[in-house]
Amino acid sequence: SILVHLVDLSAGAEPSKEAEVVARELELYSKELARKPRLVVGSKLDAAHEGAADDLERWAAGRGWDCHRISAVAGTGVKELIRKLAAAVREGRRREVGAGHA
Repeated sequence: SILVHLVDLSAGAEPSKEAEVVARELELYSKELARKPRLVVGSKLDAAHEGAADDLERWAAGRGWDCHRISAVAGTGVKELIRKLAAAVREGRRREVGAGHA
């Protein structure tokens, strides 16, 4: 399984600050959930503040997480995101099956 951390790129110039708050709250709520593989997704790319997507990507990379940009309105990055999530789910299932046979 994979956790998708969706962040609004149109909400401000530094979405990393909001993303960090959510990441900390998740850690406090459930350490198990916080340990899951994570994909950070910057949404509303079509209305993003200048530099917001880059700010979020730097934040995610600093934590070892992949970051993807999308705009549902324009359709930008949506198909790629679906493919990336499908691949992550397949990989997670393979690992679970492999662990079951260990």
